[in-house]
Amino acid sequence: MLVNVRSTTDSFILTALRYAKIMILVPGLQSPPDTMHWQLKTSYAVFTRRLRPAEALLPVPREATEPNDALFVEMPIDHFGNSTAGTFKNRYWLNATYYKPGGPVFLFDSGEQNAEPLLPYYLQEYHGLSAVMRLAKRYKGLAILWEHRFYGASLPFPVNQNTTASQWQFLTTDQALEDVVYFADRVTLPVSHPEAANVSENALQPSVTPWVWIGGSYPGIRGALMRVRNPSTIFATWASSAPVQAQVDMASYYKAAERSLTPRRPKSL
Repeated sequence: MLVNVRSTTDSFILTALRYAKIMILVPGLQSPPDTMHWQLKTSYAVFTRRLRPAEALLPVPREATEPNDALFVEMPIDHFGNSTAGTFKNRYWLNATYYKPGGPVFLFDSGEQNAEPLLPYYLQEYHGLSAVMRLAKRYKGLAILWEHRFYGASLPFPVNQNTTASQWQFLTTDQALEDVVYFADRVTLPVSHPEAANVSENALQPSVTPWVWIGGSYPGIRGALMRVRNPSTIFATWASSAPVQAQVDMASYYKAAERSLTPRRPKSL
């Protein structure tokens, strides 16, 4: 189920995750695979435990978090049959500072931009605890910053005025969503993490632990689509300001901007 949340308060975060859990187990809806059932029931106790008072959202000293060097996963350029298209390396970052075995995975999608400038704000806590890191801290989870194909350093082909139509054909919604499915089924905890020796190789995969997608605007749309398209991969989505109803002529977007920009005369005039 898509849960649209616009607030970062604990109550809204908890409600979003709780309702995602309730809907996933309602009889008659698509149930999780048997291999996930026990783990999801266990995770429900984690997600719905009594929340403590909110943490102070203070910046974290740079030496207090683990290094966030960029990582790359090699994946097919074409997920849907054309193996001759080759592979490319998609960039991502991990923050396992608060991770404990059994904890969920929180994926923050950077959307249509170079993801690297987002790193200090969303994964390194240098400017205060972000939503994704606040969730990771509270639920002892792993935080991921994900870069979209064809942006930043995640380039199947060089992107410039010479990029051809035969290359642009691989920049589609389905290809970009399938990147995350492919990645989720293969990601592992960095060997440098203190808990690496205590978890299995597949401990972070969706068949074992819940994945929660976090995104706003276009990344929120992607998360909503993933929750419907791949419910066995994405356990819950926090889709903020995500227009999930596509329209060719979306005049309502411009009308809202026009209302905000139109000068208002005082009634006395």
